[in-house]
Amino acid sequence: SFAQLESARASYKAQLRAELPSISLSAGESYSDMDIFNDDTARTQSVGISVSIPIFTGFSRQYSLRAAKKGLESQEIQFEQSERNVAQDVYRAWYNYITARESWKTTEIAVQSATQARDIALGRYREGLGTILDVLSALSQ
Repeated sequence: SFAQLESARASYKAQLRAELPSISLSAGESYSDMDIFNDDTARTQSVGISVSIPIFTGFSRQYSLRAAKKGLESQEIQFEQSERNVAQDVYRAWYNYITARESWKTTEIAVQSATQARDIALGRYREGLGTILDVLSALSQ
């Protein structure tokens, strides 16, 4: 489905970003009262920047990236197959409709012809020119 395809794309992009360097920033502040009677207090503040550059993290990241890429390719193939199946179902339904419509027209013509044959056979029988077998044959048609 489309949601699975998008999930596979997001997973692959996340694996690609895992190889990039990262920067983090931290800040903190604390205040403590050491001695209530002497007014002795301590106040500390800190700011930090951390840069992480992955040099070699083992092969697990490469394997994860390859797995994510293969998963994405698999989802793309399944999505394309689903699209083709839907198109084929629409095509098949359309031609089934066309065939049924033509079959309906043919059946309608056959019914009209059989009705005319019945009326003719019944008329001939009433006039004494046909037999009851002719009428029964026309009725069975």
